[in-house]
Amino acid sequence: MEAVRIAVVDDHPLFREGVARSLAEIGGFEIVGEGSCADDALRIEVRGPASLAEPLMEALGARAAAIHFTEAEGLDLGASIDGGILETRMSEWAEILAGIVA
Repeated sequence: MEAVRIAVVDDHPLFREGVARSLAEIGGFEIVGEGSCADDALRIEVRGPASLAEPLMEALGARAAAIHFTEAEGLDLGASIDGGILETRMSEWAEILAGIVA
C-alpha cells in the first residue's frame, strides 16, 4: 500500500514535531512538508494573462492568500509542498480557472 503523503502545519513547533513523530511511529505516512502556517508549507503558482488575476482572486476568496500569480501567455497551474509537486485536488482548481476564463 502506498504511503499517505501529508504536510504537518501548526504554529507550535513542539506540537508539529510530536505529530510528525507519531505519524512516523504509526507508519503508512510520508511527511512531505512542515511549516508554522499554510504559506510555509504550501505554494500554489498560477501563470496566465494579467486579466485573469483579479477575477481569480475574487473567485477564490480566502484561498487567494496562498496564490502566487505570474503574468504569462497561456495558463498553467502548479502546487508544491517544500518543492515537491502535488497533484491532489488539482481538478478543483482547474474548474475554478476554467469558470473564470470562460
